[in-house]
Amino acid sequence: MKAAPAPRTAIGIATGVERITEIRRITQQTHREIRKMPCSKRLREIISCPKAKSNPPKAKFRGAMPDPRPLVWSLLGPMGNWKTQAVTREPSISADIMASRPPPPALALLSTERNRAADAALLEALPHFESHARTTAVELLIRRGHAPTLTSLVRRFDDYDDDLKGLIGRRVGELHTVTRAAFASTTFEDRAGAIELIRVSGDGKLAYLLADAVRSSCHRTRELAAQALGEVTGRMVDGLQNIAQAPGVTSLHTQADALAEALRVAVQRWELHFQPKVLEAALWMGDRVEDAIREKLQEPATKVAHALCELIEAGSDPRMAGAVLRSLAIPVLRPSAARALARSDKPAFLRALARQGWLLADPEIEHGCRWVHEGPWGDGWLGQVRQLAESEAAAAVRLLGVTGGTPEWKIERFRGLLDDRRAEVRRAVLWQAIGDPSKQATDLLTLIAARTGDDTAEIAARECRRRRPANVASIGGTEIVSAAEGRAGAGDAFEAFFAEFSRLTSAEKSMLAGQMKGSITGLAERVRAKCASPNPIERSRAVRVAKALGLLQDIADEVYQLAHDREAVVRSTAVGALMELPGPTTIRILRNAVNDPDGRVQANAVEALDRLNVEDRVPYLKAKLNSPHSRVRANAVRALLRVELREAGEVLLDMLEDPSEAHRLSALWVIERMRLRSVLHRILEISHDDPDDRVRQRAHRVVRDFGPHGEPRSVALPATAVGGSVDQVGSA
Repeated sequence: MKAAPAPRTAIGIATGVERITEIRRITQQTHREIRKMPCSKRLREIISCPKAKSNPPKAKFRGAMPDPRPLVWSLLGPMGNWKTQAVTREPSISADIMASRPPPPALALLSTERNRAADAALLEALPHFESHARTTAVELLIRRGHAPTLTSLVRRFDDYDDDLKGLIGRRVGELHTVTRAAFASTTFEDRAGAIELIRVSGDGKLAYLLADAVRSSCHRTRELAAQALGEVTGRMVDGLQNIAQAPGVTSLHTQADALAEALRVAVQRWELHFQPKVLEAALWMGDRVEDAIREKLQEPATKVAHALCELIEAGSDPRMAGAVLRSLAIPVLRPSAARALARSDKPAFLRALARQGWLLADPEIEHGCRWVHEGPWGDGWLGQVRQLAESEAAAAVRLLGVTGGTPEWKIERFRGLLDDRRAEVRRAVLWQAIGDPSKQATDLLTLIAARTGDDTAEIAARECRRRRPANVASIGGTEIVSAAEGRAGAGDAFEAFFAEFSRLTSAEKSMLAGQMKGSITGLAERVRAKCASPNPIERSRAVRVAKALGLLQDIADEVYQLAHDREAVVRSTAVGALMELPGPTTIRILRNAVNDPDGRVQANAVEALDRLNVEDRVPYLKAKLNSPHSRVRANAVRALLRVELREAGEVLLDMLEDPSEAHRLSALWVIERMRLRSVLHRILEISHDDPDDRVRQRAHRVVRDFGPHGEPRSVALPATAVGGSVDQVGSA
């Protein structure tokens, strides 16, 4: 039998009446606000549903996502004062989010209820809210962290407008878990929403999901992921180029490193997706992904070379400029890169090439520029030079100077720039002429030296005296050179010497360095200032200039710092110079440098450890016998053959049989440098049978250089591998 209800006192009745009155007032106010909202139709259906009014659900829900129609009943909740609940239920969310600007009452009601029906209603209404209400709603959904709701948010992301996409994209750092779950979904719409979220946010830390998606069995997913990876990379590259103005530099580099790792994985998996956009994005990232591209090209029977050649040759995007220059150092890509340079006629691309001119510090890239032969492109380039900024125009002149073509063709085009008002451009023309020993270059120097009021005239006159001392008087050389030894010798001469150091011959470097050491004071301070330059090519060149001037000991601390520089070309130069600075600090740096991410740094570290005869170098060198970088492996083999390590001989013989032409060429280099006649019969076979022309030519040269009386080095190679005998002869 039911227990009799408790008697209602006058106070209880009064409280109940107040409660009902408060609920009615809030409900009426909510109705009025909802009717004013763009989403009023949907929410009116929810509130006016007869089932929702007659069957109020419980406050908590379990199982699948509930129907959001019983919205009002879930909002009103159990008995109690509503105002008190609004304060006590979620003070950490509602109080923080809504303190700055009061939201619409309907949204305020939703914010006080932490249940899945309220989350579902927020998600339905989100696209229709105004800007401030959207911000509040997204904040509520993300801070509540309800996984099914956030999964639905990511799934619907592709359907939202751009403003809402941007709002959610800025909070992508809090959606990593549900984004990963969306990529694992079997539904294309889920994956598409997650891909669009990463594309809009540009989050490099989530790029690995795109790298995995490009090998999906769904072709639509592959295409979307590749497109998104390209767009994220493009924005990242643009941000890195404008890094001085970009906020959060450290965070940007962290994002770029994560993106580069994803691109390296995608490049290695090329045969699983064949998405050209992925390769293009990898080329944009420069030295961060260059090693992965080189390794992929060395794989036997790889199909990536043809795709790379097409991208490079057709590239006119300024972001491709660095990749075009870097490709000049890769034999299989070099012809395509040369054609891309010869066809370039867009000012934006030329400007980008000028900004990437510091790459010419790499001798292989500079040598590759000779493949760009003379043609109408030269006149087009010079026509664009006058539209560039001063430093960019000077870099374009230097780039034109290292390209192929006859000296007459290049000097004739440089002559048209002598009237340029910008001193840096005229100085670049001067040093191109100084680096050219042809008669046409001498005539151009004579013309420069005869120009009065030009700061380059004094340097040109000095060079004319060196080339033609008997004829210098015809241009007033004695007076000009005397002035040069005074004014230009102190400041301008050093700057000019530094600017075009890489274009000078060894004899010119020695001569000019001797003159400056005897006439200019404070050279170490000048070089030290160059070591702190924001331009990586100047930091790299500063180390080489210091070596030419004999100042490495004076700037040892700067060299140690540059050995840890962010740019690989700078680290490579600094590590190579450490062999001139023996000591504990150098040894410690070299031990770490053998594991540097860049192959050039590793190769220089291996050579330096060998040259310095570091006592415990053998374990460090043995670890590099299996390096994927041909130069690293060759330097390690050479160093270990000097200590007669049999394992090094076995690796050398394996390199001669390696599918990669780079490894075979490096093996021939070791054999030539160490005069290893024990493998001469194998070199003869290679000179006739190797499928690569460059390898055959190098083998022919080795055979020719050995001759019948060539003296070999004293090393031991495996007897069984070289025909049953070990060549042990005296050292050369």
